[in-house]
Amino acid sequence: MAWLVVYTKSQKETLAHDHLERQGFLPYCPMLSKEIKYKSKTKIKRLPLFPRYLFIQANEIALKKIHLIRSTLGVSSLILRDGKPIYIKDEILDAIRIAEKGHLGQVETLLNAGDRVIINEGIYKDIEAIYQNNDGLERAVLMLNLLQKDTELTIETRHIRKS
Repeated sequence: MAWLVVYTKSQKETLAHDHLERQGFLPYCPMLSKEIKYKSKTKIKRLPLFPRYLFIQANEIALKKIHLIRSTLGVSSLILRDGKPIYIKDEILDAIRIAEKGHLGQVETLLNAGDRVIINEGIYKDIEAIYQNNDGLERAVLMLNLLQKDTELTIETRHIRKS
């Protein structure tokens, strides 16, 4: 079985997915967990792997109701080539599903060990440091070079930014 490709309205993948499902389609939207900064707090959010895209299984129901897809809430259009829908092979979607399952529980972080950061508040303001890790309490462990000596510093993650 092949899959149709749907282009959604900006940040409406979940809305489109839910409405397509209610209409009897079998939609699939690969997701990933990503660390985002929001109002100076870090949160983990599930986001689409392919922003603004989702897939619909091209079964009998989908092919009979294909005209309904474009008018579904959250959907911008069905991806076409020469006026005909583009089909994605099952094998490709299977590979995406396997990769998605392989990354369950993993989070794409804003900062990785070794990243250069700038401290933007406090007595160390405007000093560059090397990000080491996160202590799990919204605090980052940094390595500073003060007076030619490496010094470890723990600071709130909201007080640093990537340089």
